[in-house]
Amino acid sequence: MAREMCEQVLAEVNRGGGAAAEVRRRLIERPGHYPNIELIAEELSIHPRALRRRLEAEGTSYRDILAEVRRCLAMEYLRKTHMTNEEIASRLGYSDATNFRHAFLRWTGKSPSDLRLSANAF
Repeated sequence: MAREMCEQVLAEVNRGGGAAAEVRRRLIERPGHYPNIELIAEELSIHPRALRRRLEAEGTSYRDILAEVRRCLAMEYLRKTHMTNEEIASRLGYSDATNFRHAFLRWTGKSPSDLRLSANAF
């Protein structure tokens, strides 16, 4: 089920292709074990500065893409699974549920529990 959700998220966020889409794909392939930009650049056989420039030309950054991937996966996990916030935090690479909750509030303006309650209301 987690693989299916990752594939759904990947299909949704891979608009337009390019370096950003490739970085998203590589991040989604490894939920919870996100490589840094240097490792991704190495996998793509380009220099990290070149990857940063390509992402900047596409109007984004590694940090933005990582946050987007985490946000999308978090929303899917909250809507479609019964995983606890601790399990989701771990799967998204956060050290604890508190850090995940703070990030989720920053992304959405809601707590994970609020989203889960509204998703279950329908």
